[in-house]
Amino acid sequence: LYLRDLIHHCLAEQCWNLSRNCKQALPKLKDIGDKSAHSRRYIAQRGDLDPLLADIRLVVQELIFLAELK
Repeated sequence: LYLRDLIHHCLAEQCWNLSRNCKQALPKLKDIGDKSAHSRRYIAQRGDLDPLLADIRLVVQELIFLAELK
């Protein structure tokens, strides 16, 4: 699946009951992921990721909790 499809399935999964903040953060992360993966001349730098660190932590922590890995 493409990242777009994974995010769509993640957001549509009712039994996971993702937080509102997580649902808002996933599309933001997709944007930087798409640029890094598909642009020949764009490489994400620390400065690009710093504003997204809170969103990254939120999404990762919530998915780890749901997967019962922690």
